[in-house]
Amino acid sequence: MRRSELFDLERDPDELHNRYDDPGYAQVVEDLTARLTALQLHYLDTPEHVSAEEPR
Repeated sequence: MRRSELFDLERDPDELHNRYDDPGYAQVVEDLTARLTALQLHYLDTPEHVSAEEPR
């Protein structure tokens, strides 16, 4: 199982607090996931959570 991480480098430059599951960062996680998915599909690196049949 993959463990995701998200750090707010402005507020936490030492990366001590993982914010991935923090509700206050939910929109950031959603936006970054969408950007990553788009790049993976563009480069034919299909992410696990996306169907290979989705349009590119």
